[in-house]
Amino acid sequence: MRNFILVMISLLHLQLIFGLLLTIRYLFSLSDAGFSFKEVMGNAAVRYQALEHPVMMLIAIALSTIAHVYLKKSAHNKKAAFLLLIAFVCMLGRVPLAKIFA
Repeated sequence: MRNFILVMISLLHLQLIFGLLLTIRYLFSLSDAGFSFKEVMGNAAVRYQALEHPVMMLIAIALSTIAHVYLKKSAHNKKAAFLLLIAFVCMLGRVPLAKIFA
């Protein structure tokens, strides 16, 4: 079980690195296209890509990492399970399903 959790956390952190690189690239492309902060916040699709999705993924990865620390201290921790559940819901809530199933 510990090996599975370690692999999961490692993959989440790898996803974090790739996600941050893609988000930075996207923000620079918005800047090059002449979008201002006000225009980004006014457009729901752009705001989702530039702000909502990355922030929720960061929160989910942080909650998963905190849960991993709790699990390292004790094997059966309800708080860790609750944090992992919240992280999973955060991830599922911000996955762009319209793009995937379109």
